[in-house]
Amino acid sequence: MRAVPLRCRTPPGREALEKYKDVQLIDPAYIAGEEHLKSAIFQAEKAFLRKENISTSPLIEVVVRASLNRQIKNAFELLGPKGSNEVVAISKEYPERFIEEYGCSEDKSMLDVDEKKFEKIKEVFHIGEREIMAVSGREFEDRMKTLQRIIAERIALLNKV
Repeated sequence: MRAVPLRCRTPPGREALEKYKDVQLIDPAYIAGEEHLKSAIFQAEKAFLRKENISTSPLIEVVVRASLNRQIKNAFELLGPKGSNEVVAISKEYPERFIEEYGCSEDKSMLDVDEKKFEKIKEVFHIGEREIMAVSGREFEDRMKTLQRIIAERIALLNKV
């Protein structure tokens, strides 16, 4: 599976999910960089291999894992498409037809995390500054890497809850 961050001329919404069953969309607002997506994909694939999957679809499993929430409905409330021009397409193959129809181009910069997005991600995933600072330096880059490690760990622990 792959995650492709896209900026689209036409904002894809729920209708896109109906039309393209081989694509799942994530709102990038609470994605802590490429590592967050890689961890979610890795753990979703691993869950299916071990028959520990939460959903019946590998694509939906990625959304569940990325949301750090075992409830599919809650995962989509947090990370489902919100009618924005910015989405992350999750698919087994490169989603060429989808990209053409919605006039999308790849844009990895939407996965960048600044201080404001960092704070939003911490809040939504209930990660405290004390938890981060317990194992991190004071520099933003160190704190960001620690946040990504905490998210990766929580994604891996979803089956253990």
